[in-house]
Amino acid sequence: MVCGNDSDPDGGYGFEYISQICVSLQNFISKDPATFLSTYDGETFIARTFRFIERSLKINATSEHMLDGVVIMKVLMAMLENLKGRIDEALPHVLRICLGQFVECKPTKHFASMIMQTVAMCFWYNAALTFQVLEQAGATQDAFLKLFHCLPTLKHDFEYRRLIFGLTSIVSLSPQQMPTIIADKLPVITKELVDLA
Repeated sequence: MVCGNDSDPDGGYGFEYISQICVSLQNFISKDPATFLSTYDGETFIARTFRFIERSLKINATSEHMLDGVVIMKVLMAMLENLKGRIDEALPHVLRICLGQFVECKPTKHFASMIMQTVAMCFWYNAALTFQVLEQAGATQDAFLKLFHCLPTLKHDFEYRRLIFGLTSIVSLSPQQMPTIIADKLPVITKELVDLA
């Protein structure tokens, strides 16, 4: 996981450093995005990061408070925020990781909120592409139910901002660029956006 390789039965060792590694990854992504998108030793850093994320989330699924999952979502958000327009091919993977957490484990309220904040940032990154991915997975309605369900759990300004950015990106699309179920709910989405602001 942190040390070791994929063939290790327990995934490696050094799990207690996930939080520190995530902070370093966030800094790496924001300070040197060109290198983060490059290849090293036959593999891209983004591919290595996704492997780290997936292995960390497997560990997180068995933890009581799921705090490792919270910091993992911050890494995904750092990718979306700092690499806008440069990782379109990774967006489906980000959404699969996020929505998959509701299947693979029962997220705590805080972890579920961070997952949905990441989904909101996917909309900010590229709302039309996010809708396309959600529609292909048949997950649009479920994602929106979870998104609005997490609203009461938000506590900090930066959490509200993430939802505002995502919802603003949605309402800025033309109704033809979004699924009918969402286009029909635009007044509700606009009201929620006004209430958040």
